Amino acid sequence: MGTWEDIKLLLECLECQSEDPDSLQKTLETLSSICTNDKDGSVKNYLFDNGGLHYIWKQFGTSPYSQVKEAAHFTIACIVQKHAKAQRLLTTAEMFTSLYQNLSDPSWTMKQVSAYIIVTLASNNRAGQNMARKSKCLERLAILFKGCLKQIADFSKKSIEYNAALSFSNALCACLCNPQNDENQRLCAGIYPWINNCLQQTLNPDIIQPILSLMGASVCNNIFNQNCIRQCGVLNTLAMLLYKAFNRQNVPLAAQVINALDICVQNNGENSKCVSEMDVVSILLNLLKNSCEDQEVIHIAFLLRHCIETCGSNYTQFVEGDGVKLLVNLLHDCDNEDVNKALTYTLHTAVQNKGTAYMMTEKLESIKSRSMSSKLGSKKSVGHNDDAYIDETFKRLQSGVKQSKLRPEVGCPNVDYASSTASKQEQIIESLQTKLQQENAECKKLRKEAIILTKDKMNLECVLAVNTNIRKQSTEIEQKKLSKTPLNNQKSRPSVQDLNELTPKRPVQQETRVASIRKRSPIKVYDSDGFVKPMNAPKKIQELQSC
Repeated sequence: MGTWEDIKLLLECLECQSEDPDSLQKTLETLSSICTNDKDGSVKNYLFDNGGLHYIWKQFGTSPYSQVKEAAHFTIACIVQKHAKAQRLLTTAEMFTSLYQNLSDPSWTMKQVSAYIIVTLASNNRAGQNMARKSKCLERLAILFKGCLKQIADFSKKSIEYNAALSFSNALCACLCNPQNDENQRLCAGIYPWINNCLQQTLNPDIIQPILSLMGASVCNNIFNQNCIRQCGVLNTLAMLLYKAFNRQNVPLAAQVINALDICVQNNGENSKCVSEMDVVSILLNLLKNSCEDQEVIHIAFLLRHCIETCGSNYTQFVEGDGVKLLVNLLHDCDNEDVNKALTYTLHTAVQNKGTAYMMTEKLESIKSRSMSSKLGSKKSVGHNDDAYIDETFKRLQSGVKQSKLRPEVGCPNVDYASSTASKQEQIIESLQTKLQQENAECKKLRKEAIILTKDKMNLECVLAVNTNIRKQSTEIEQKKLSKTPLNNQKSRPSVQDLNELTPKRPVQQETRVASIRKRSPIKVYDSDGFVKPMNAPKKIQELQSC
């Protein structure tokens, strides 16, 4: 109950002290601290339901006092953060227009607070991301971010520009991903040349961190931006940074560069080829040979996997650098479950790669030759030989045949491991074999489905061909009909031939009958007395007609 009473008192203070900027600033700061520590969201719900959020924005969002305006914006950001209802309420064109004007304010604090509000409105909200693009807040943030890091040589972590750069980078990242927004990502592709210049001028991880985080958010799952990164030369610059970090043993810088390279190379064969020219795989293997933390090993394993699955030259570097042996040894020595999963995932990709069996046999032969030369003059047992252990491991990975003997540990040379329980190495190999068998079964299913689909496709093509022929014939018939009909709708005058054709003709039998009757019937002529006289000659008929 005390919390609700405190909030009511704070809102009343805002109403009563509207002309005192100092007291208003302190009241808003107190309210923002309460909202920040509100873990269950009850305070934010109370302010939202009782109109406190709307009141603060309308009354103090456009205050003439700069300190009150900044405090009000910060309080609004604290209320909106992780509150879906408040986020939807303020995702309006009016709000983003006001934020765009605030980003042009000369005060750095006002710019940072406006960027913080954009982060809260755009996170997990596609409507907020689109509003940021339409209101041109996204373009303004990119310009401000570039302006903060112009003087990289004189840049310090405690400066105002550095904190502002972090705020602008976070706001841009919120507009680009979670959820992913392709249109916003493409708008940020114009800053890649500037990023390339900045990365060439410094090795400070604190300065590189916001740059690489923005680049990763704009490139993630976007092939267009991945290609732009390659064309702008950023991949070569990142490889050079990784090489410098390895030589100077700068572990934080190497970790940041590895994450950025992984995002750029993922599902892009052209970028993998570009990375192979810089021998990035060999650098990664050398980093694994040194003592690395578990999280760094995971990132290196994923980058290796993405490099070797789409580029053969990267795979040759991986095999020639004893990458398989190194990963197997790390699996044997590490107890972290996440690290073991990442290493197993990379090994599984290496085993499935094209030409793996041929390259592995060559590698195993070289390992055997080296082991034989090392055995001269010494009497080591096979169980203690690392090369023999690697040989057995890869025979199991290739052939899938379970071996009865495994590598014994160094302290126990006389123990018979054939009858003992499965060791850690055997479990790893068996898991890899089961995964290979499952994927082979899936491949067979896919082949059967592909065959069925091809048959269906052929049948559909036949049906389509028949339909096209029928359509052609129907169109030809319609064209013939149209050619016979008159062009105009007016009635044309019929010709004599048409009338003759239209008049019904007398049947042939009827004509012959009439002719026969005429021949048989004599012409009757009457004399002066009234008697009939037969006359057959046509001359007499003419004489009678003349009379």
